[in-house]
Amino acid sequence: IHLKLELSNNDIVDKSSIYIFEVLKGSKFTIQLNLSDNNITIEGIKSLAEVSKESKITKLNLRDNKIGDE
Repeated sequence: IHLKLELSNNDIVDKSSIYIFEVLKGSKFTIQLNLSDNNITIEGIKSLAEVSKESKITKLNLRDNKIGDE
């Protein structure tokens, strides 16, 4: 089974993204995750890096977040 999660443009911040990543950790399903146009910073990305080893995210869109130099 393949899940496609469309969560773009939802004002998601780091704390919310951490919850999303934790839910996806250990999923039996492959996942396409679109988190574009939110408010995720490098802290949220660090959380993603930690759980990505235990998830099956096959496609990830983080375009237009607050990652990097602003």
